[in-house]
Amino acid sequence: MSDGDRQRISPPTWDQYDPLSTLHPTARKILKAARRLLEKDGFAALKFDAIARASGQYKGSITYFFGDKATLVAMLADLVSHDIMASARKKLSSLPRGEKRIHEAVKANELVSRNSRDFRVLLEIAAHAVARKDLRERIAALYATYREVNRLMLDEQPQPESREDVDRLAVLSLAILDGLSLQYALDPEAFDPGPYWAYWEEVISERLLDKHRGLGSATRTGA
Repeated sequence: MSDGDRQRISPPTWDQYDPLSTLHPTARKILKAARRLLEKDGFAALKFDAIARASGQYKGSITYFFGDKATLVAMLADLVSHDIMASARKKLSSLPRGEKRIHEAVKANELVSRNSRDFRVLLEIAAHAVARKDLRERIAALYATYREVNRLMLDEQPQPESREDVDRLAVLSLAILDGLSLQYALDPEAFDPGPYWAYWEEVISERLLDKHRGLGSATRTGA
């Protein structure tokens, strides 16, 4: 089989979120079975023999479509996150920059932070990615995509004077998402991420909206 026949990792983007959309039906079954195993028994359960049994496919089909475990795991990370990203795009794509867009962007991340089952899957993957070079490079590439998506959630076309702020806030949003998700997954009965997301929304609004207002006022004064 040539490398061109294998399923390629297709990181979610602002315009195309579904990593399953370009996969062969057999590859989809394999990926969904791998997700079930990871959710039930953790990363150690992701053996090709176990995935083959769970998916009802031949073991050779896993190698045929994915090549190696690192590629399969990276695509699995996409599968876990794409529904949430698609939902965020649906809500945000029609909103102009401003208070409502910021609110919806923060709300989308809050919803992610409350999805402890999906976060545990991503945490399993990330923990192993740090120790494995083949996985680390792929998951790092996905995180670069997630940073970009967070930037686009805040402002798809930031003004030159706001671009640096938007980039920094996007990176911090992803860091806060990871931290609050972990705390909620550890103790969902006692820990409520809501107030912290509300505070973060205030910080973003103060940084972006006040700057826009100030620049607008300065422009009118100068005129």
